[in-house]
Amino acid sequence: GYSLLALDAKTGRPVPTFGKNGIVDLMAEKTRLEGYKLEEMVGAIGNSSPPVVGRDTIVIGAALQEGSRPQSRKNVRAAVLAFDARTGKYK
Repeated sequence: GYSLLALDAKTGRPVPTFGKNGIVDLMAEKTRLEGYKLEEMVGAIGNSSPPVVGRDTIVIGAALQEGSRPQSRKNVRAAVLAFDARTGKYK
C-alpha cells in the first residue's frame, strides 16, 4: 500500500507513537489534504522511491500510474508530502 511505517530498530515492531500504531496511511492523508475521494486515488498513485529524511522531517514523493492516461482531466496530483519523523504528523 501507499503507507509510511516506523519500526523500532531493536525489536522490529511498529513504533506506537508514530502515526496510528506505527503507520501513516498516505492515501488517507492525500484525500484529507487535497480533497480527493478514495476511489479517485486507488490505482492512480503510489510510491517508487524511498523517502528522504533530514532534520526530523520525512519527505515523500509520489508516482503516478505508468503507461496510461489519466482517468479524467482532474488527475491526482503527484505532490510531495512531508511528515514529522518522530510523530508521523503532516508538516
